[in-house]
Amino acid sequence: MGLFKDLYGKTDEALTTIKRPLIERKVKRGFDSAIDSLEAELIDLEDKIATKRQEVANGDISEIRGLSLLQIEIEETRLQIGSLQTEKKSFFD
Repeated sequence: MGLFKDLYGKTDEALTTIKRPLIERKVKRGFDSAIDSLEAELIDLEDKIATKRQEVANGDISEIRGLSLLQIEIEETRLQIGSLQTEKKSFFD
């Protein structure tokens, strides 16, 4: 009975050891996917802000509020990207 218990415990350790790199890769891909998604969103926002700036430059002052809101959204997205990168780094260190 003692031998079975020892082998059973070793099997759990082996499975945990084997699964760890797989789990780490999945978590890393999750972080990378989230960061990529936010970076794509940031690119879209920067395109929108460029369009708004052009409209304001052409004299459409009604777009000034939208311009400032987009700028705030860009800063929030940059903060989220930085936060995720920091979290990813601390997770794997």
